[in-house]
Amino acid sequence: MGNYKKATLYKMDEMESVCPPKHINTDTFTLTPEETGVKRFVLFCSEIHPGGEAEADVHPGREHCYFMISGTGEATVDGEKFTVRPGNCLWIPPDAEHGIKPVGGQTIRFVVVTAPAPWVEV
Repeated sequence: MGNYKKATLYKMDEMESVCPPKHINTDTFTLTPEETGVKRFVLFCSEIHPGGEAEADVHPGREHCYFMISGTGEATVDGEKFTVRPGNCLWIPPDAEHGIKPVGGQTIRFVVVTAPAPWVEV
């Protein structure tokens, strides 16, 4: 089954966040880090604060899924705009240009699933 780490509990409130490339005023937590050995997907939690955004970007060969936890955002996928709210799930196909930003002066928090993991070559 490959080189996988033993089951591990990761606590977001004990993790350091990063602001990924092409993101502004964003805290992102990698909830399934590379050290686990995970290859088929990766799970992040992102918080984009007022005035911030994930600028339009393309991740060749990788699917994305956003599950909204809090706040209201505006996502754009290949030029189509989506208003996303808590409980909404936005699937983004491979090779689609996509970005997201908060609206209404509040932070948006959402879970991001990316497949395969960014450290796996596609």
